[in-house]
Amino acid sequence: MKYLILPLFCTLYLVGCHGCLSTLKGKIGASNDISESQKRGVFIRRYYAHDDFLLVLNHQITIKDAWLEKHWRYANDIEKSEIEDGYQLIINFEEEDVSYPTNFTIGVDADKSFRPCGVSSIMTDIEELPQGDSIEWFVQKNNYFSDSQPRDTIGKAILFTYPISHKGTAY
Repeated sequence: MKYLILPLFCTLYLVGCHGCLSTLKGKIGASNDISESQKRGVFIRRYYAHDDFLLVLNHQITIKDAWLEKHWRYANDIEKSEIEDGYQLIINFEEEDVSYPTNFTIGVDADKSFRPCGVSSIMTDIEELPQGDSIEWFVQKNNYFSDSQPRDTIGKAILFTYPISHKGTAY
């Protein structure tokens, strides 16, 4: 009897895990880091910021990684990606819990502002491939996007592209 229970338990466990993973099929994805973005074939370029990328309301946030990737969805095999039109910029912070957005918002338009995508990550959608060597956003106090609410711009957030290496990829 005990020899039947272990194989039965293992089978149920594997079927249950596969069921959980298959629920990701067709869902919009965002890579956890640059390495995953590269493995999925959606990586475009890496960005960096000066130390003062975001110093607002006496709260400094340090960027760990920032990158631009193509929009994608999970395929049948969750390790694969179905690439779509458009781009997304993802920023991972050094801090464990940024609590974004509470006192400020990067971006002053609801459709072009950053949103949380993890405990220490934020992201925004970008329709067209950015030109030039930097991207910037206004930073506003609070997180109001209503036309009836005045926007209190308190600064800018600027990211710069890494130079292209001799192999044609961003560092």
